[in-house]
Amino acid sequence: MRDGVPSGVLFPNTHVASWILFAARRVTGRFTLKVPMVPKTRMPRRYASTVPVLRYKYEDEKEEERVLLAKLPSSIKAREMSLTLGKAILTIPAAGAGAFHALTGILLSHAKLDAGGDGHAHLGHLLSSSCSPRLRRLRLRYVEGIAELRLDAAATLEELQLLRLNGLRSLDVAAPGLRVLAIEECYGISAPRLEALACDHIGCVGRLRFDDDGTACLRSMEKLRLSSHRRIWLRGTGSSEDDGCDMSAATLWFLRHCTAVNRLGVQLELPWRQMKVMNGEEVDYEDNMLQIPQLPHVSNLKIEVGDWPTGGHTIGATVAKFIAKCTEIENLSIDISYLVERCSDPNCFCSHPKGWEDQKLLLEHLTNIEIKGFLPFDSQIRLVQLLLASTPSLERMTLALQMLGVEGSEAGLTWATECEWTRASDEGEEGDSVNLEGICICPSRS
Repeated sequence: MRDGVPSGVLFPNTHVASWILFAARRVTGRFTLKVPMVPKTRMPRRYASTVPVLRYKYEDEKEEERVLLAKLPSSIKAREMSLTLGKAILTIPAAGAGAFHALTGILLSHAKLDAGGDGHAHLGHLLSSSCSPRLRRLRLRYVEGIAELRLDAAATLEELQLLRLNGLRSLDVAAPGLRVLAIEECYGISAPRLEALACDHIGCVGRLRFDDDGTACLRSMEKLRLSSHRRIWLRGTGSSEDDGCDMSAATLWFLRHCTAVNRLGVQLELPWRQMKVMNGEEVDYEDNMLQIPQLPHVSNLKIEVGDWPTGGHTIGATVAKFIAKCTEIENLSIDISYLVERCSDPNCFCSHPKGWEDQKLLLEHLTNIEIKGFLPFDSQIRLVQLLLASTPSLERMTLALQMLGVEGSEAGLTWATECEWTRASDEGEEGDSVNLEGICICPSRS
């Protein structure tokens, strides 16, 4: 529905209603409706006389508001349905048993539930087993107005995606057959067969309600957020940061309990700065890397690392400590962003332990390394050196550089957009420097 429609065209309510009604009555296969959102720009002149458009006023004139309305059908015959509704106000009707009896997959995106009704309750009922007994894939994205979502899913539901649900305060999901879950914050999840989890804000550990068997079955976890260090108050209450309700505590809980994971993705954050006194109390920092257990089953590891653009920490020591927990990895990806390594404190936690670059990591199975956002700072160079010295089976290393003008970069290094090293192309003798197509990195010598 979006192709061929110029950006900025007003999509009338009657058209939206007509297409949804058509789908409810006639479609038995797959139905897709994409309603474009109107940007705050002028309509190209060539369309002005041929299509109805929203006219925006400028300077001191008031901009017209667009209100788009839509309503889900109370029953449908389609097997798959995808509705992207251009931020329409959506009414969810009360539905009877078997209303979506044939539906196996649904995407609902860019909509706002009508505040005048009991839309969130009707939505949960409509997507539960009594109305959608064959539902296998459920995706809700950018949907506003869902304060509570209670979902008693059919045993057929295998994939659930709940992203950008602004205003969601309570979530209760029972999905006995769920295998893949993508969510921004965990509330209450019962999924004993869950195999893949992507969650960038797990929340308090006490709110996690994964069954024991469910965590043991997990094979893939992505977007877990972890701070490199936790702030500890030395006096007064003696409590640690957020009393265990911070994102790092939840991530550490998952890493301790989900022992069968073989694919792991973490978003590693370094604190903006190391403060000795906060709110009149002395503080210290606890290294979260020391709390991570060994992860012997992880074969694919992705680390996204960054800090505040105006901060500055070295990252080599912290990343190396995390990698050391995964001795069986075969593929390693490191994505570096928003980093300016200007740490002036020689005793800062970001460079501990001292001499980290001289250790030997046990990475005998690692064959492929990809590093994005690389900058030729000392700690990043030493991290690459350490990886080269610790990977006897390495076949390929790819460095994609940040194209930034950075003062203080190491002399003798030249810039490139991307460089690659493969064992087949390395004709130097053991211990010689490795030339990565313009970047010369000498492996650490024991």
